[in-house]
Amino acid sequence: MKRLHGSLALIVLLSLSACSLLRLGGLGGEPAVRSESAVPLPTATGAPSSGAPQVAILSPLQIDSRHGRLYATGQVNGLPKLLVLSAADGRLLAAWDTLGQLALDAARNRLVVDGGRQGLSLLDATTGEVAAVVALPAQDGPPAPQIDAETGLVYAFRQATIYTIDPATAAILETTPLSVAHPVGDEPAGDAPIYQTAYDATAGRLYLSFITYNCIPWVTMTLVAYDGRDLTETGRHDLA
Repeated sequence: MKRLHGSLALIVLLSLSACSLLRLGGLGGEPAVRSESAVPLPTATGAPSSGAPQVAILSPLQIDSRHGRLYATGQVNGLPKLLVLSAADGRLLAAWDTLGQLALDAARNRLVVDGGRQGLSLLDATTGEVAAVVALPAQDGPPAPQIDAETGLVYAFRQATIYTIDPATAAILETTPLSVAHPVGDEPAGDAPIYQTAYDATAGRLYLSFITYNCIPWVTMTLVAYDGRDLTETGRHDLA
């Protein structure tokens, strides 16, 4: 027992000695000096130059890497605008008045803006000139349009319906109603409206999400995949 107590005392003594050496900075007894390079320093944000526009980005960015431009909805000096920014340094290149949800066909230099009640506008992505406006059923805040990069066809969305549009002629080629049940509580409430959209150009597949169950505080989202050519359903999954 005495031998055990002696061993424990030795371990405690060595630990205390090690701690003392660490505080002193080593065996030399010199105090440890913390490297200045290890201390993160804040980077000051430069004040905007006098007269520079105040820009706020309020939507996901649409990227045109070929021409070095970014597109987004936002504000310039507090006013709603469609923003055109430099992909190199974020400078504001232009600000246009056509507002809504965006989709970009960079290969055809076409910008699609779904303005809801104002219809779907087809813009020249360089100048912002509106080539055509496609009239669609009125809906505030529709989901973002999507583009088939191979064919150039545009998909616009209203409630539970897909509108396939030929941007070359501004004609609605096809109207495809969808049927995705939407009960509220235990009662049926018709078809769920389209909530979010995405398009996989490589696979030629359109993805749509729906709120398919709503009984506070429970909500179920359903993700449905469609063939991009004929808009037939290829699969779905409930995200509880």
